[in-house]
Formats: sequence, structure tokens, C-alpha cells
Amino acid sequence: MWRSRAWAPITCPTPLPPNYKYKGAAKANYATQLKTLSAFYDSFDPKDQRRQAFLTEYDDLNGKHIVLGQDDKRSFKFEEDLPATGADLGNDFPVVRYADILLSKAEALNELEGPTQATVDLINQVRTKAGLAALSVSAFASKDALRAHILKERGWEFFTEELRRQDLIRHGKFIELAKGRGKTAFDHQVLFPLPQSEIDRNPNLKQNEGYK
Repeated sequence: MWRSRAWAPITCPTPLPPNYKYKGAAKANYATQLKTLSAFYDSFDPKDQRRQAFLTEYDDLNGKHIVLGQDDKRSFKFEEDLPATGADLGNDFPVVRYADILLSKAEALNELEGPTQATVDLINQVRTKAGLAALSVSAFASKDALRAHILKERGWEFFTEELRRQDLIRHGKFIELAKGRGKTAFDHQVLFPLPQSEIDRNPNLKQNEGYK
């Protein structure tokens, strides 16, 4: 895994399932739990080494074997801070990674030039690290096809790193996919609402009607 020198702490919420027995020092298990949709977990190639970062079953504190069910896989990509001693300490994750630079460059080049082998080779650097076969430019008939695949590659590489929302918004998929999961979603929700206190304070600000 490529890491930068910039770090940020994860403390809450937690991917730990209920009654999980930690391997290292005891950690707090918060009520807000981070779960992974089964459809996303199943989208990984079985040979993808990144798939191994997900917890799918475990023995709990009482010795009971638990198999996690539908939409309940847990990402242990940044599992634990082994030297940590406090119950509330979590792990750190990289703010910027080399893989992000590679895939961002591939995305930009595809928008400028369409599919080229040089662009696909940038993607292949990330795939090879994950134990996957390299792709050929012949697999992508158009700019749109490669753009859609890059979005998938970003999902497989950056799960747990809080990039998905901005990636989906940039690709125009945020609202569409939310609706596809049965959520009530509106186009204006690609933006965060303005706090009412700020609207009241500044008459030049206007709240979107959809939030009322």
C-alpha cells in the first residue's frame, strides 16, 4: 500500500461488529457501525488481494462464531493501531496516496485523449499491486467505457478512504446510484445545505427550495 506522510486519525464510527474480540489492545466499539454493501464486496475479483481486507466472519468475545450477513461486511483495511494502549485510539490512514495520483492522471488523460494503452498502463500499476491481471486498451471501445471502468477501479482501491462521494459526484453518478438503491434522492443533494443560521445572518444567501 502506498502511503503519504500526511495522516488523519480514525476514531469513530467503527467497523468493529458487535462483541468483536480485538487482537491487540482493547478498543471502544461505538454504536455507529461502518458496514459494506454486499454488492460492492461481491464486485471484487476473487483474486483481488484487497478483498482480503474485509471481515466476513469472526469469533466473538463469548467464543461464538459469527458469519456476517447481507450488507454487513466490515472493512478492516486500516485495522488497528498495534502499539496503541487507549481504548478510543484508532488507526491512521493516508490522506494522499500514489495510487490516487495514478488513477487521477488516467482519468484526466482519458478525458483529453480517450483510451490509450499509456493511460491503461497507469491503471495497471494499481491492479498489478492488487494481484490482478493487466488490462489492454482493446477492452475499452470508447472514452465513456474507460471512464466507467476507472470509477470502478477507484472504488476497489479507495474503499474506507472517504473518496467515494466526491468521485460519484464528479462522474455524475451520486444521485443516480442512490436512487438505484431505493433511496429518495434529489439533484440538489450533491451540495450540502446551508445552515439556517447563516441564511438568517446573510440576506444574500438563499436556501434551495428542495430543502424546505
